[in-house]
Amino acid sequence: MPTAFEEITLGYKVASLVWEVGRSARNGIKTWKQKSKHRFISSLTTLEFVDSPDGPVAHWVQDRTVIITGDDVRMPPFTFGTAGADTPGQISITSKDGKTNHYDHRILNEGERPKIIGIKAERIFQRDSIIRCVFTATSVHGFDMPDENFRNTVTTQVEVSNMFIIFPASKLPTEIEVTFRKGWSDTSGDWRPVTVEKNELRQFTGGRKAFILEAKNPPIGNEYKVAWKW
Repeated sequence: MPTAFEEITLGYKVASLVWEVGRSARNGIKTWKQKSKHRFISSLTTLEFVDSPDGPVAHWVQDRTVIITGDDVRMPPFTFGTAGADTPGQISITSKDGKTNHYDHRILNEGERPKIIGIKAERIFQRDSIIRCVFTATSVHGFDMPDENFRNTVTTQVEVSNMFIIFPASKLPTEIEVTFRKGWSDTSGDWRPVTVEKNELRQFTGGRKAFILEAKNPPIGNEYKVAWKW
């Protein structure tokens, strides 16, 4: 698990969002929205780069709290995928009584990218259940190019979303650009500069830097892209 995970979860509170991550995660969003039997109370998406002799290793964490709004509902799946060697980790689910269970992941779309990931266990949740789901993954050689980017697509109604990208002190970004494009209602596909969403590059512990993007009530289908130069 990334070393910054505990620091970030203690330092920030986010509410009502879901980000699905990957190089191309826009397909099927409309269908998912129509069939949704859940909503997200809070979520924290973190991408941390740790330098290694073989190049940057990316650790990804999504920590989200979900309220179930239908009957007989499985855990909403995560989406993860890069151009490198991806290794999904376990998924932890905590219920309202504070009990936490750890589950092996199950890839729901074998042979495709990005990966849609659920749990192997046949666990079903009922209406009004509140669960906290934490998923971790790593990627090696997924962000090796001089120009890189990380994208998130909004797949359901959200109130506030926060994303963190943590860069190692030994390889800080020289330039960062944040853009977005609208969902399926906009056929142009044009990337636009972010003007409403808060974003900044902050000093972080150990000489690292953390880029933070916050969006309040982003429209469903919007895709956000953080691009940087190493």
